[in-house]
Amino acid sequence: MFETRIFDTISGDHLLTVEPSAASWASKLDGSGQGSVTVPLRGSGISQATARDLFRANARMVAHVDEAGTVAAAGMFLKPTYDRTSGNVTVSWVDVRELMRQRLGFGVGSFGPGGTLTVTTRSFSGAARAIISRAMHDGTEAQWALPIDLPTNSSGTFTRTWRYYEFPTMDDCLRELEDEGAEIFFDPYISSGSLRFATRVGAPYSTGGFDLPVTAEDSRVTDLTVTEDGSKQLTGVIYAGTGQGVDTKTNYAGHGPYTIPIRDAYRSAKDIKNVTQLGRIATADLDGHFSPLVQWSFGVQLDGVPVAALKPGRVLRMDVRSDDWIPAGLYTHRVVGVSGDLTDNVKVEVQANG
Repeated sequence: MFETRIFDTISGDHLLTVEPSAASWASKLDGSGQGSVTVPLRGSGISQATARDLFRANARMVAHVDEAGTVAAAGMFLKPTYDRTSGNVTVSWVDVRELMRQRLGFGVGSFGPGGTLTVTTRSFSGAARAIISRAMHDGTEAQWALPIDLPTNSSGTFTRTWRYYEFPTMDDCLRELEDEGAEIFFDPYISSGSLRFATRVGAPYSTGGFDLPVTAEDSRVTDLTVTEDGSKQLTGVIYAGTGQGVDTKTNYAGHGPYTIPIRDAYRSAKDIKNVTQLGRIATADLDGHFSPLVQWSFGVQLDGVPVAALKPGRVLRMDVRSDDWIPAGLYTHRVVGVSGDLTDNVKVEVQANG
C-alpha cells in the first residue's frame, strides 16, 4: 500500500526507496507524530557505507507515500538501532517540529540583541511565518535550512517580542500562537520527487470534506469508540501574567449557561505582560474546554478511501443511523490524528468540528 522513501533533512532531496519489513507511523495535528521503520540490510544490496549514511540520526527523514503520491506521514530519523542477529536496522522518527523545540532564535555563538524576535500586528499566519523563518535563520545559512514552506504573511492583531536573553525556543513562540487558538501543522507532501512540508495555519485549521458513513452496509469504518471526556471541562479560567502580589497582571474568561457545577481554573503565563493578550489566551482556553471533549477513534479500510481524505485537518462527514449510543444524524468531524503501518488499515482520531 505504501512506499517508504528516505530523504535528506536539510534539502528534502530523495535518497532511496527502501523495502521495510515493519513500520509504524502517526501523523498528528499538534506536531507530536512519530513512528519507526525496520529495514533488512542482509541480502538487500545496500552497502555498509550506504546504510550508515542513509539512516543517520537528524540528517535523514522518512516518508510513507501511497500509490497516488500522497504522504501519509513523515518525520526525521532520531535513533537507529542495529540488530546483528537479524541483520535489521530499526530507526525511530519524530515530527519535523521537533527541531523547533530545539532551536533558539540565534546561533549559540551569536548571543545578543540580534537574537530578539519581534512580531508586530500580524495574523496567526503572519506571526507563524516570522517565527518559522527565524527558526531557519531567515535563509542566511545553509545548515539552518529545512524543506518547509512559509505560510502567508498578513496583518492582524498579534504583537509580541521574544527577547534573546529569555532563551525562548521557536516552539515556545509557536505555542504562544496556539495558546490564543491557532493551529499550526507541518503537512508533508512530495514535489518533483523531494519531500517538503506545507505550513498550514488556522484557528482552527480544517480543509476539504469527505463522506465516510458509519452504519451503512458498505462502511469502511471499523472499531469505532466515542469518548466524552469532562476531565478538563471549564466554566471559567483566570490567567496570571507578569508581576507579583497585587501588581500581578491578570485577565479571565467566563460565561454561561452553566450545565455543570462550577469548574473554574487558574493558569500561569508569567512571561506575558499584556493584559489584552492574557484575555485572548483565557478566551481560547475556555472556548476549547467549555464543553466535554468529544473524541471518536476508529479504523478505516483504505480500499475506496484515499489517504488524502484522512490527513490531519481534513473534515469527515459521518452519517450514523440506528445506533445504540450515538443519536442518528450527520456528524462533521475534523481529523486530528491518523496512524498506521504497511497495510491498508489505518486508525483515525477526530474531534467535533465546531
